[in-house]
Amino acid sequence: MSYMEIILFGQLRDLAGSNRISINAMSDTNELQKELNIRYPAFANTKYAIAVDKKIISKTVPLNAESEIALLPPFSGG
Repeated sequence: MSYMEIILFGQLRDLAGSNRISINAMSDTNELQKELNIRYPAFANTKYAIAVDKKIISKTVPLNAESEIALLPPFSGG
């Protein structure tokens, strides 16, 4: 079984109690979000962006064990 490392920032880091988590490899970002909501129920009520390989995504994208994944809090300012 392969695992994925996920880097957490802001309040997501606080909710998970760590700045990195490791989960079983997921096939896409939709599956990843479902697993995160099961593992960390507070994430379901939290707005955040997912970055895959340093690009913020807005739709479901495929993942592999080498994907670099980060969960980012909402940005504000300008």
